[in-house]
Amino acid sequence: MTPRVHLAVFPMSPLQIQRDWTRSPGFARRVLDPEFLAQIAAIAESGVVDQLFIPDKNTVNGTSDEDLTTLGNAWFEPVTLMSYLAARTRHIGLVATASTRWFEPFQVARMFASLDHLSGGRGGWNAVSSHPGLEDHNYGHLPAVEGDASSRRHREFVEVVLRLWDSWDADAIVADVAEPRWARPGSVRRIGHHGEFFQVEGPLNVARSPQGRPVVVQAGESERFRERAAATADVVFTRFLGVEQGAAFTTDLRERTERAGRGPDSVRVLPSAVVTLGRGDSGDPVMATHWHFRGSAVGFTVLPTLLPDDLTEFVGAVVPELQRAGAVPPGYSGTTLRENLALPPVG
Repeated sequence: MTPRVHLAVFPMSPLQIQRDWTRSPGFARRVLDPEFLAQIAAIAESGVVDQLFIPDKNTVNGTSDEDLTTLGNAWFEPVTLMSYLAARTRHIGLVATASTRWFEPFQVARMFASLDHLSGGRGGWNAVSSHPGLEDHNYGHLPAVEGDASSRRHREFVEVVLRLWDSWDADAIVADVAEPRWARPGSVRRIGHHGEFFQVEGPLNVARSPQGRPVVVQAGESERFRERAAATADVVFTRFLGVEQGAAFTTDLRERTERAGRGPDSVRVLPSAVVTLGRGDSGDPVMATHWHFRGSAVGFTVLPTLLPDDLTEFVGAVVPELQRAGAVPPGYSGTTLRENLALPPVG
């Protein structure tokens, strides 16, 4: 039986906008064109892609002594963009990036619970900690937290967000006029978190989301990252230099996940695959697909070099081959991102 291949698309990054805007006429203007971005989402959705994955950067590209007018330096805030795309798509998962360095846990929990409701259960949070020094100049009021303290702060942040999402039961709202009682007793709870970095009472002021809670994506490969991801991630975005390295990474992550008290199949590993005009990063597109998932992952994250051409080529040439092989279904089988990724349900 052919293994199921899960697909994600990473359509553009701030670095790509900086470097590649001169290679594709009109690209620099289209990154701020809602219709163009809706077109990208529609192309990905036509290829039964599980999730669209949007990064973020809280500054412009370039150093202080560079001429900023020569660089591509404009991109939408990801959660706002995904809320727009929620109304322009029906099936594809919408994963937006929000940094634990620049936000508060309650704020992030509320934003992504809202996105999950607005999209009918297709929301996801790419939880990044951001690199110190790269964006701090735009958030000068924040104290610097580095090294081990930064890692502890990131993990505590994610855990608080998860607890806030879980502060509502799925059947909390009863709207009983006769009582009168809006929610079932005990179904909405304060979390009373008093940690090293955050003091959050809760509960969240958004009801439990359609998929239990939004999907949590984390990106990295280091030892420190693996410990965090094993405890809290649903999807891991990473890169592999070879099948053996990928298999070792995935096996290690599964073992850590079990030690964290979760099932070994609780995390989907989706490494990157650069796609350029019909070629995967190892030559033939179908061979590139197998190179990425065989024995080391359950799918991969497509990084198109030029848009929309490379994404259109991938959906038109690679996806049909995968569907003929039975690795990608002809259509979406679930209604939520969690279902389409075959992740364990959240109570």
